[in-house]
Amino acid sequence: MVLYRDKSGNGAGALIDNPAVAQGEYSGVGSPEGVITATVGARYRRTDGGALTSFYVKESGTGNTGWVAK
Repeated sequence: MVLYRDKSGNGAGALIDNPAVAQGEYSGVGSPEGVITATVGARYRRTDGGALTSFYVKESGTGNTGWVAK
């Protein structure tokens, strides 16, 4: 199981395993694509990422796809 830090304001920074909250900031191991449900504008910091795979922005959709590495 991968845990994510909920920085959306809803969970007061709690670690959550299924972040189905709206727009927010997340962090964790691995890509958020197909894993984290969020709205456009959400941000994700990948703790095990490298060049061009450490920061993601949710650019499209309403489900768990649409994450783009920056």
